[in-house]
Amino acid sequence: MDVALLGWIGTFCSAFAMLPQCIKILRSHRCEGASPLTLAIYGIGALAWVGYGVNTRDVPLIVSSILALVPTGITLVYVWFATKRELFPIRQISSPT
Repeated sequence: MDVALLGWIGTFCSAFAMLPQCIKILRSHRCEGASPLTLAIYGIGALAWVGYGVNTRDVPLIVSSILALVPTGITLVYVWFATKRELFPIRQISSPT
């Protein structure tokens, strides 16, 4: 097997590993069990891999890391705001009738 092909297989798997979680959360509007800390660590790791890939000129690594950031970022933002709403619910003020 060609080493470059192995790299692209890893690229595909890494890039889309977070996509099922992202789709599930966006469809269900529920994010119980999703950890903002885990998502943030995964995102920071992907950013670090982008930097490393740029420095080593490793195209599959750069592509996979950038693609991984998209669903991770979307999921992290959604979970972050959902968690904030649960911790600090917005209280609606009743209008006088």
